[in-house]
Amino acid sequence: TLFINSNYLITFNSDNFEITEKPITVTADPNQSKVYGASDPSEFAYTVTGEVVSGDSFTGALAREYGENIGLYQITIGSLSLGSNYDLSYVPDNFNIVPKPVTIIADAGQNKVYGESDPELTFTITGGLVSGDTYSGALSRDFGEDVGFYNISQGSLVLPNNYDVSYEGADFEIIAKEIVVNVEPNQNKIYGEADPDMYQYSFTGTLESGDEFSGELEREPGENAGLYEILLGSLTINDNYSIIYNSDDFEILKATPVLTWENPADIYYGTELSAIQLNATSNVDGSFDYNPDFGTVLEIGDNQELSVEFTPDDATNYNNVQSVVHINVLLGSSIGD
Repeated sequence: TLFINSNYLITFNSDNFEITEKPITVTADPNQSKVYGASDPSEFAYTVTGEVVSGDSFTGALAREYGENIGLYQITIGSLSLGSNYDLSYVPDNFNIVPKPVTIIADAGQNKVYGESDPELTFTITGGLVSGDTYSGALSRDFGEDVGFYNISQGSLVLPNNYDVSYEGADFEIIAKEIVVNVEPNQNKIYGEADPDMYQYSFTGTLESGDEFSGELEREPGENAGLYEILLGSLTINDNYSIIYNSDDFEILKATPVLTWENPADIYYGTELSAIQLNATSNVDGSFDYNPDFGTVLEIGDNQELSVEFTPDDATNYNNVQSVVHINVLLGSSIGD
């Protein structure tokens, strides 16, 4: 529409008008990351410097270098585009895969009985392992084989470098071994005798090599006839054992008095029995009950029985005892008759 007036003849030499690409800068956002084993974000974020003409829009998306282990991976421009009308500049950044946090927790309540072999120490991993990953090594515990508590440590147990591992320990307990001590039954002595050198017992369970009993059983005090419980006394092994004790009684039996009474000399018919014939003695005090008794006149005859029952004054500790002798009763008043 260029015009002057009719007095001029316009000669027009044309040329081209150029529309150049609009410069746009795409900058990958910093500090983008994920935890090892998680999925990548649905898209990598970026910032655009420069104004996109109304109606125009990006297509495609940023991408990143391949890899799933922990580390830095460059975020690339990938398939992101604005079309041919834009001069797209790209400023990359890194995508960070960070270690997955997990906690190894030693299981509580692990133990063994003294003398046994250690079990495999067990644990739980909270947070979970990524499919295909596994651990190596094993937990360990403080050294020692006596009864007590020993700390369970991480030992050689490790996970791949893609994990940030925390460890929570626990105690491993060595429990006392049970030994059952059974007092032998029917142990006794007679009143007045000394006690045996030791009270007898048996035991069930096995002592570990080098371990042995020490001390001895004891009994309740007392020396009269009767039953006295046999006690554990000073009998022990060591602190690695728990003794279950089954007691029994020790009996002091009544003693039997010793009677001395010999066959009396022959007597003649009409002679009354007296202390000459009825003359039993005892080694302990007590009373004698004769049959026939003092003053009895026996019939004529040989080998007639005289008996006595002795009752000790100390009936607690002595038995009653009987004794028998024999006497001949002759006719006449002298042996020559």
